[in-house]
Amino acid sequence: MKLRASLVVVGALLVGCEASSSSAPVGGPATTTTSATPAPPTTACALKLKEDLIERLITPGIPPYAIAVGDVSGTCKPTVDTIGDTTPSGPGYCTQIARAADNPGYNADANPAPALRKIVAQAGASCP
Repeated sequence: MKLRASLVVVGALLVGCEASSSSAPVGGPATTTTSATPAPPTTACALKLKEDLIERLITPGIPPYAIAVGDVSGTCKPTVDTIGDTTPSGPGYCTQIARAADNPGYNADANPAPALRKIVAQAGASCP
């Protein structure tokens, strides 16, 4: 109850500082209204993960590295369709994607990341 009373006092102080007219008399009940529009509801991604993929990245100045990814991107699009969105366009860059099932035993933590077999998508100026 003490917390609620403190919030009412703070609310009354904040209302008193607003630059708007109020029909409540000074010392009257504090009321606040908001004009913020509620955010639209988010919808779930209709795409469902079907398989694991391996993404191998070649970047100038560092050894190639790899990460395991799903086949649906964070923007609810197939990962293979978004590969060009994240790959730099300059010389020396290449991003490749292959199915994990086509690369059994692949170690995405290896340094440097080994070449992928059966590449299904790639983007970048220096892809073979």
